[in-house]
Amino acid sequence: MTAAPLPPVERYINRELSWLAFNERVLEEATDAAIPLLERAKFASIVASNLDEFFMVRVANLRHEIADHQGAPDLTGMTPVQQMAAVAVRAHATVDALYRLAVDELLPALARAGVRLPTWDGLDAGQAAAREVAADLDRRERRGHRRPVEAARPLPRAARRRVLLRWLARQRRAAHWPWMNPRKLGKSLRW
Repeated sequence: MTAAPLPPVERYINRELSWLAFNERVLEEATDAAIPLLERAKFASIVASNLDEFFMVRVANLRHEIADHQGAPDLTGMTPVQQMAAVAVRAHATVDALYRLAVDELLPALARAGVRLPTWDGLDAGQAAAREVAADLDRRERRGHRRPVEAARPLPRAARRRVLLRWLARQRRAAHWPWMNPRKLGKSLRW
């Protein structure tokens, strides 16, 4: 018994490009002035968070396929190199639109409404120290990803934000870091 032939390539949608198209629709919601300001800011933060995960998972997989010389096309007929090129164009356009929206519209509108985001220079000593600890951990984690890797030992997975914060909290249980205790953070911490 033979397998049924696959439908034509035109009937398939590339998984990565479809995901980016969905994210573009979420970004359109953030640009709609008829939607309340905080909802628009939420939509913009969803787009940013989705892009983070997209690059950590989907783009990383494409890069591994390219590095491993796995050039077989997907069901849409696109090779990993072609997919990466198409993703780069769409992702750069989305990031540019998100940046323009945030800087030109959302942040000024939030400031007019009395919502301000602190700058690095505006951090108190404890917050600045926490920032340095997190930056140092980030540098050490990325350094681990730069070392040569044998085929038998794949790259370690990057820690997710919750795991990172839990690790930091366990390392810094001292009295001057009470805000990093996960028990005291409760449900206020959501990513």
